[in-house]
Amino acid sequence: MKKKLVLFILCLIVIGSLLTGCNNMKQKPISSDFSKKDIASNGGLAVQYGNYIYFVNGMSAQEASNSFGKVTKGAIARLELDSQGKIIEGSTKIIIPKIVFATEKNNGLTIQGDYIYYSTPSTEKNSKGDPKVDEMWLLRSRLDGSKTEIVKKFKDFSITYKVMDDHIVYDITNEDGEKELRSISLNEKKFPDNLLASKITSKFYVSAQDGVNPLRNYVFYTKANEKETDYSNAVYVANGSGSINKKVIEKGNYSAEKLLHPDGYMLTITDTVTVGNDTIKLIYNKTDRGANTISMGTYSYDFKVSEDFAFNEEGEVRYSNGANYSKLRFLTNKYILASKTDKIELLTLSDKTVSVRQEVMSFLPTFYDFEAIDNSLVTTYFKDNKFYKIKLFDIDESGAYSLNLGTAMLLYDSSVSSTWLDPEVIGSYLYFFNNNISNNTYALDLSKVEPRNEKSRIPMLIGIMTAEDEIEAM
Repeated sequence: MKKKLVLFILCLIVIGSLLTGCNNMKQKPISSDFSKKDIASNGGLAVQYGNYIYFVNGMSAQEASNSFGKVTKGAIARLELDSQGKIIEGSTKIIIPKIVFATEKNNGLTIQGDYIYYSTPSTEKNSKGDPKVDEMWLLRSRLDGSKTEIVKKFKDFSITYKVMDDHIVYDITNEDGEKELRSISLNEKKFPDNLLASKITSKFYVSAQDGVNPLRNYVFYTKANEKETDYSNAVYVANGSGSINKKVIEKGNYSAEKLLHPDGYMLTITDTVTVGNDTIKLIYNKTDRGANTISMGTYSYDFKVSEDFAFNEEGEVRYSNGANYSKLRFLTNKYILASKTDKIELLTLSDKTVSVRQEVMSFLPTFYDFEAIDNSLVTTYFKDNKFYKIKLFDIDESGAYSLNLGTAMLLYDSSVSSTWLDPEVIGSYLYFFNNNISNNTYALDLSKVEPRNEKSRIPMLIGIMTAEDEIEAM
């Protein structure tokens, strides 16, 4: 009888391990100095935390082996920076031996408090004993690698999420095919999950990558009008806890003079810009159902947390008429770079009105950073798999910008992967997955690149290669 009982218990253990996989994700803490806690570039391929850079150690296949403790490619690695912010060669270590994987571009590495958050393929097994790699686990690990926890399990990788101070907010399609906005509490046991809003039509997380700005704890979302025959929609704002969750823009906010069509407006959020610790500039495209859609254009409004996100139609700023900009970059309160269908324009703003439009580039680059150097504004940009640096404007003593386009300087022209996580610029370094070297992680010190000097454009391997990748690289 005892033998049968022992056999029965062993069978249960084996079946349980097949169905659930191994969730024991603990290891000895890795020696760390966390005396500095400043954060830069949260949410992507790499993130700076004090004198460390945490990064995804190469782009792993979704179906690769993902047993905790046995992962190298796709794991979370860490390197050290010296007092000048330069990479200490040979300092890279695997901190969290678990694959980082997502299909959404913004689902990378996020540091909040003592934890780093990321997604990974499930290691639970189906009835055939195969891992259910199409399912997504949202994990968090201590920055010293000592403890890893499952925050939430999802059926697929279609989830986009935002880590906030005490919550993770995400959107998901429910069984009725409707979009919900939900929130996970990070300070409670078992990470309870609560509904923030149902039947949403879109959402936009407030961008603030420094990990400190409290404005990153907000999300804007839209909902269709409750009357199915009403064309207009409404914009809402919420924080992670739901203690703030209110409608901020709707048809009723506009007077008869401002409401250019009686059916109201359809608003599409395109971006947010944080100004200090109190103002969120919401950028949106607007149109109406009139024959001439005279309201069509790109607009913005500065919402203030201290004013309870109050909206006043007089504060709305319009940037275009009859067409929409896909992206606005605010260089100053007066000068804005605007991305159109096939070009970049400089907009000059005067008393909430665009007074001048000037073409800057006849193509659409991806801008990275802007820097004022010797009374000039210089930018780094990415186009056609190459990185460049170029002077855009002269800046006079009054701060006025005048177009003076320089000659583009090539910074990097080899193969960069941006199918998942885009390249990152942190400090003087460009971090990226190298397509030529099996999508391993490299860095290039942009400050050392010299004009027409090919050797100065050679990046360094910062990741740890697998034996298979080393053989392929040879």
